[in-house]
Amino acid sequence: METHLPVPFNEPFGPDPAYRTLLWQYAALGCLVGVCTWLVPVLVFVPVLVVKAAVLALALAIVIPLIIWVPRYYRSISYVIGEEELTWRRGVWFRTTGIVPYRKITNIDIGQGPLSRRLGIGSLKVQTAGYSASKQGAEITINGIRGVEGARDLIMPFVRGAPATPAPQDTGAAMLRELVAIRTLLEERR
Repeated sequence: METHLPVPFNEPFGPDPAYRTLLWQYAALGCLVGVCTWLVPVLVFVPVLVVKAAVLALALAIVIPLIIWVPRYYRSISYVIGEEELTWRRGVWFRTTGIVPYRKITNIDIGQGPLSRRLGIGSLKVQTAGYSASKQGAEITINGIRGVEGARDLIMPFVRGAPATPAPQDTGAAMLRELVAIRTLLEERR
């Protein structure tokens, strides 16, 4: 039986397309709370047309960059789970890149909010000793992963110092070889 890795090993990958949907949901929620709470009362209760036009222009000045930013940000995200380290890059206006060697990782947490859980995705929060003591918590957060537990299971052997090879693709054959070796040892002891 062949197992499917939740993310590619040793090659760049981005978040699941459901993460783009999550970003749009957050943007819509932010606009609803952050813009509509003051825009609607002004448009309804302020009688001066010039003020209404100015406030509407301000709202558009907030919403239009957001509409441009979401797809660009989603396309900018890239992660690599390599043999020695995790690397990432992201950002539209302000770009962030980084490398975290496995030997520095202390913990990997899984995060899922109600919206991401409904979309079937989650985040891996990679902590190192220096960052986990600070208020930031995680040095890197790998967002928008489908099968987030499997992605964590792919990384953890490297953190624990296992050889730099990915999990075997054919776990059934590996288990059969192990069982045959155990049986051989047991038969030799008789």
